[in-house]
Amino acid sequence: MAYDSKIHSRGKGKEKEGLRVEELKKKKIESWKYLTAKELEEIMKNEKETEKMIIIDVRSEKKDWIGGNIKGSINISFEIFLSKIEEIINLYNNKKYIIIHCMHSKCRAPHIATWYCSIIQHLFKIYNKNRFTSSIWKKKNNNDCDNNSNNILDLSKINLSYSQYQNLLLQKVFVLQSGFHGWINDHFKLCYPSSDPYHHPFISNFHPNMWVITQDHSLQFHFTHITE
Repeated sequence: MAYDSKIHSRGKGKEKEGLRVEELKKKKIESWKYLTAKELEEIMKNEKETEKMIIIDVRSEKKDWIGGNIKGSINISFEIFLSKIEEIINLYNNKKYIIIHCMHSKCRAPHIATWYCSIIQHLFKIYNKNRFTSSIWKKKNNNDCDNNSNNILDLSKINLSYSQYQNLLLQKVFVLQSGFHGWINDHFKLCYPSSDPYHHPFISNFHPNMWVITQDHSLQFHFTHITE
């Protein structure tokens, strides 16, 4: 991590490349922003844009993740996210959009988004530094939803190329507003059960027995997960 041989071993254009590296080191990673369900839906309707994103569902695999998820999303539980950070960065640094959510996106998802942005920023700080530069990242601002034991990470094992750093620089991180709870209510409340929940364009793995389903005076359906 302290020395990028992929850059400094080049002969032709070495000096120009070095200047680009210096510019890269000064860049500041943008913080995450909220994304509405409508905005995500518009991205999902565009096949080319869909290929540029990854949706990370950080709900607990054995608890509130069961019962349905956003189509195309992957599950990396909040509890194990930091232990998987090297794999996540290596696999998804080429994605333009990282979209994170939990059930309501009030605690776990914002935490993960904050940590992810902080880790990427730390990687830029230690990029191409000498071997005495610390590669240790420390987690800050623990919260009630944070029972994650990984408070300190050694980022020295994350060895990225210059092009991968460029990818990360262009990457945008979002938290899905209102989480999966808002997503399922937005997409099912007007059409359930007349629509086929098992072939829904935006929801997969739906199991109605995992939800408390009620109707209001306007006959709209409302969904609440049984773990809530």
